[in-house]
Amino acid sequence: MRGWWSTASIRVRLTTWYSAALTLMLIGYASATFVAVRHEFYEQLEQETQVEASHPEATGEQRIEQQLEEILVVLVLGLPVIVVLAGVGGYVLARRALSPIDQLAADARRITAERLHERLSVANAHDEIGRLAAVINDTFARLESSFDQLRRFTADASHELRTPLAVIRGI
Repeated sequence: MRGWWSTASIRVRLTTWYSAALTLMLIGYASATFVAVRHEFYEQLEQETQVEASHPEATGEQRIEQQLEEILVVLVLGLPVIVVLAGVGGYVLARRALSPIDQLAADARRITAERLHERLSVANAHDEIGRLAAVINDTFARLESSFDQLRRFTADASHELRTPLAVIRGI
C-alpha cells in the first residue's frame, strides 16, 4: 500500500482522506443517534408502563427492539451509500480545486528555450497556486536572462575571434 499511496495523484489522496474522515464522522454520528434514540425509546416505554399497567411489558419492549433494529438497518445500509456519494463528491471537488495546476503544467510545457519571454498566467496572485506561478515565472525570467547573457557572450567571443583570424588569413 505504501507504494500505491506515494504514487497516487493528489486528487486520489485528497479524496481518500476526505472519505476516511467523513466515514469516521458518520460512524460517530450514527452511533450517537442510535444510542440517543434507544435511550428515548426506553424512556417512553418506562413512562407508558407506569401509566398503563394493564398492558404487558413484553409487547412494548418487542416493539422498541423492532424499531431499533429498523433504525440500525437504515444506518448500516445508508452509511456505505453516503460514503460512496461523499467520495465521488470529494473527487469532483478535488478535481475542480486542482484544475489550475493542470493549466499551469500545460502552460509551462508550452514554454521552450525559444519562447522564454512567455510567462504563466496568474489568475489570483494571492493564493497558493498564484504564488507557485509567480515563482515559476521568476525562474523563467532568470533562465531568459541567462540565455541572453550566453548569446551575448557567444556573439562577443565570435566577434573577438574574427579579427585575429582575419589578420592571420591576411598574412
